[in-house]
Amino acid sequence: MLLAATKNSWRAVAPLRTLQPLPDRASTFKEVALAAVAQRGRSLAHASPTLRADREVVLAAARNDTLSLEFAAPELLDSAPFVLACIEAMIGWRGLAFASPAVRARRDVLVAALTKFGPASSESGDLVKLASEALRADKDLVR
Repeated sequence: MLLAATKNSWRAVAPLRTLQPLPDRASTFKEVALAAVAQRGRSLAHASPTLRADREVVLAAARNDTLSLEFAAPELLDSAPFVLACIEAMIGWRGLAFASPAVRARRDVLVAALTKFGPASSESGDLVKLASEALRADKDLVR
């Protein structure tokens, strides 16, 4: 069972799979957010803006559900080093759709994604569609 600073206010948090929007004061607790997103990545949607901008919390969410990046702070999704860390942590590539266009236009990001998720996968064509037009036209990169 998950306990927070005030026991009485956290009885509803125990079943993390059914986590509903938390009160503002509750969603600022990083340890609660980490536990929630580890169970259900999209619980990030109910976190405070501060936690949506917290690298550790967002990476934990991405490990559980790549589509949880939809709820990450824009400044994280505009950071190539952060997106590269997400690629390393994620089990699928679809969350990359939420990275900023500038990050998706970077060759190193596309190479990392293709390396991790495989250019031979049946879905690699969809992955390449997330890249910039210039990267999609690069015959050395996309075959």
